[in-house]
Amino acid sequence: MTPQTKPENTLPSLPDQAVTMDGQRYYPPKDEWKFNHPSRIEKINFRPLSGIATPKMILHLKTFLKGILEHFSCVWASSSGRTLVRVLKRAKEQNAEPIAEIDIVHLLTLPPTSLRVIRPLLLRWHKSGIPGVSDQADICLKEQNIPRERDAAILNSDPEGGALEEQELLMLLQALKTALATGKMDTDTYLMVLLLTMFCPRPSQAVLLRCSDLTQSQGRYYIRIPSLKNRRPVRTEFYKRPLAPAFAALLSAHINERMAAQPGQPAEEDVSMFRWPNGLSLHDCLRNLAKGPLKIICERTNAPIVLTATRIRHTVATRAAEEGYGSMYIAELLDHTNQSSAQVYVDARPTQEERITAATAAHLGPLAQAFAGKLVANESLASRGAEPASRVGSPETGNVGTCGKHGFCGGLAPIACYTCVSFQPWMDAPHEALLAAMHRDRQRALDESGDARYSMVNDLTIKAVAHVVEMCRTAREVQI
Repeated sequence: MTPQTKPENTLPSLPDQAVTMDGQRYYPPKDEWKFNHPSRIEKINFRPLSGIATPKMILHLKTFLKGILEHFSCVWASSSGRTLVRVLKRAKEQNAEPIAEIDIVHLLTLPPTSLRVIRPLLLRWHKSGIPGVSDQADICLKEQNIPRERDAAILNSDPEGGALEEQELLMLLQALKTALATGKMDTDTYLMVLLLTMFCPRPSQAVLLRCSDLTQSQGRYYIRIPSLKNRRPVRTEFYKRPLAPAFAALLSAHINERMAAQPGQPAEEDVSMFRWPNGLSLHDCLRNLAKGPLKIICERTNAPIVLTATRIRHTVATRAAEEGYGSMYIAELLDHTNQSSAQVYVDARPTQEERITAATAAHLGPLAQAFAGKLVANESLASRGAEPASRVGSPETGNVGTCGKHGFCGGLAPIACYTCVSFQPWMDAPHEALLAAMHRDRQRALDESGDARYSMVNDLTIKAVAHVVEMCRTAREVQI
């Protein structure tokens, strides 16, 4: 039952200072609220509402947002505040008097896209009992069946807002490795994006990661990701995920470099796992990557691929649904409080016939798309073959090829090399042994965690190594 609206004279006055759920101090009476979030400064500016909303309406808005900040991150609350300010400005354009309460007449001025965004906020506002949203507006919003834009993008496989298709995901992983190998991307950014594709943390969770969140137990590496679903202070609750050995080794080396570069050697708990250059948000970083070093063309739109943290979260959740996981598992994967919002991924799951067709197509597809280098008969025929320092290998497998690139790329040899354009595998090298070892590592990780999602980053490399094995076999048969 909807609570009764509080009389205006019973509303508590705004305190001089307040603290958000994630520990950010701000000053409610001021016309601008600022929050020093790790990735950038978040703001809510109430000055534009002068003359648009009555002073009491602004007070009600601030009171509502103060309650939001007590239970949700300052990033989400700031976004909600800015959205409400924009809606009030838009509503005022069609009304002469300053707005004292949001009513049906104000809702009619909003386009469907804006109404879809603002609807859950206004319903929450009215339910809180704080004045500002009329009963008639609340009834109108409840009666309207407005599909969420996010759900429509997922259900319709939208090429800009929905999940990445399997081939697009493989292209993304390939482009990341190529950008790292060619020096167009640093290891910091490479690891950050791979982490998103494995565990799909929200941007607000990614910026909270610290060097101490890489842990080790019984010879296996794990990463602790801060949970935000239970409205507790940040970095007080975590969920732990196992890491593939190759990724763990690269991440461990990166953290060692991060710690060594810090003056005064602070504790690992105080050092961010990833750099955030020039105060850019994760959204900005991904957008710049898509337009810059990655340059992946989406076949569905014939335009550069749209890369956002939200799309990556959609992709991981969609893959989980396609593998047969239910909404409860997907909600836990996405760090959601309940499973209702995860049901859309299950509803979008293809039929059994479509899954069989997709799986068959994947096996029949050319593995050459994964391998990007050039096979040579032996070391002497490789460029830089006369340079011992160019050999690629490991103590476990021995040397498997030659690196045609001068300088250190930051990739983990030899596994990362098979999807690199500079790699020249030798025909007489033990590629079969490496392939068998990668399959064993993948199976062991699956047995220990019961979760195959995080190993998908190496699936493309497994395909590349398998293609090299097949190329070597074919070459030997021709020689015979």
